Amino acid sequence: MPKHRLSPVPLPPAKRQHKSIEQKLTSNPLLNFDSSLYDELVLVIFSYLSWTDLCAIQSTNRHWARLVTDNQLWKEQYVRRCELERFSEPGISEQSFETVLSSCALLAGPITITTSSEQSLSPPVYLHRHGSAPYILKGKHRMNMPTHITTLSLDQSPPSLGDAKLRVAAFYDTGEFTIFLVDHSLPQHSQRSMSYIPFAKTDRTSPIRQAVYHHPLLVTLSHSFHLSLYNLSGDTIYHSQTLTSFTSFPPTSMVLTPGPSSYRLVLAFSAPVYPAHWNAAVVVLTISSCEPASSSAPLFNRDTEASETSRPCSVIATRSVRSYDVPSGWIDERALRTMREQWGRKVARVADTQTDGKWIVLAPADQLPLPPSHSTHSSVGTTSCALQLYRLYLPSPSSTATGSGSKLNATHSPGGVRMTFVRMLHGHTGPVIALAVADGRCVSLGADGSLWVWDLEKGWGVEVQEPHRPVRVGPYTSEYVGADDDDEDIGNRREVPMDTPLGTVVFDERRIVTTNAYGIEARRFDI
Repeated sequence: MPKHRLSPVPLPPAKRQHKSIEQKLTSNPLLNFDSSLYDELVLVIFSYLSWTDLCAIQSTNRHWARLVTDNQLWKEQYVRRCELERFSEPGISEQSFETVLSSCALLAGPITITTSSEQSLSPPVYLHRHGSAPYILKGKHRMNMPTHITTLSLDQSPPSLGDAKLRVAAFYDTGEFTIFLVDHSLPQHSQRSMSYIPFAKTDRTSPIRQAVYHHPLLVTLSHSFHLSLYNLSGDTIYHSQTLTSFTSFPPTSMVLTPGPSSYRLVLAFSAPVYPAHWNAAVVVLTISSCEPASSSAPLFNRDTEASETSRPCSVIATRSVRSYDVPSGWIDERALRTMREQWGRKVARVADTQTDGKWIVLAPADQLPLPPSHSTHSSVGTTSCALQLYRLYLPSPSSTATGSGSKLNATHSPGGVRMTFVRMLHGHTGPVIALAVADGRCVSLGADGSLWVWDLEKGWGVEVQEPHRPVRVGPYTSEYVGADDDDEDIGNRREVPMDTPLGTVVFDERRIVTTNAYGIEARRFDI
């Protein structure tokens, strides 16, 4: 028998609340600065205040006192409170643009080492100490012809007992290089140690674009991608070995670390992506230890080749990996999605590629259309200007092959070198011309004068200097060139090759030194 359904009974009317109009108005919360804005928006507003204003508003209430202590606010305040020192301010012209690019800079303790961009019979090396005039070092050359310094390299090995001098290698356009002993406490006690003179100026010896030095091993990389190894264990400079590559291209960076019985060289470079694009790649080379030189030699050393039997300081194994790799044959949907993700990160040109042996940062140089207003500042960086961050995983030293010539060309071995994409670093609103990576930190220099500092482990970035000059891209240029507002002849600019350095950046815990067409600038943060 079906259940009898009860008819719905209306509910009793709700009781009327006996409150006055004034009481109803006061029950609504009042809108104020704290309740109407999210903490993120308040922090953005606070980021425009000076450090004195932040200290003043900290006593307003507990909520503001908590927000003012945000670490990101004080990181920005720290990096912006710096002392700017300009070593030179060359004019921007077609004549000076080419020469200024060859200026070099190094940081060695309290000393800043710079070079001259002008050609001379004996190019000077300047040793700068804050608050004093620079000390000048000059090398002596056998080739009596004007030249300039293409790059500098600082010895990364610990100084010997009782010797406070550092070794610095200066490379010249003639193919020669000189080793200087630099006293960072008393620059006037610095001196030239020894020099290397090749038989002739070849693609192997000139021009040298990159060099790493860990005494007694010196590794150089020429413009034509010839990798040369030198043994400096005694008073003689031995040229031990030269390798080359037809699939690796600049811009590049190198990191050399010693081991118990061998050296490890990490070389980051630009690899081609079919049909006409580029991306980052890495090769890891294992180098045997250097044997001490048995015979003494004069101060100037001719091009000496090591014997084939001993082969000291030679490459005994290589392993390579690329950020973009197309698998052969048919692939499944998962591999296809990975390929499409990698394909989206390819770039038309590469401005710089830097590594510290753990992280790899790639700066694209894709040409961007300039807005009609020639604006130089935007609140959000564009994807085409974003830096690409990769994580490099290296095998343990025990798994590295040694002593076998058949393993010289082993690549993509199981359990070997791995390279994974981490994230995009957004910040720059214009093209980047130079990078520097060390100890999990990165400093990037923009063509518009902007300067950013990045923590690669945590993924945050702070702008040290905002854009202060416009950047224009001519229709016939392949790189970005800084220009003044009154320079209207941008269509007649000459083409700049991709591997031509438009600037350099070096940094340590307290200083950032940049070189570009506008000169050499040092920023000190220990004020």
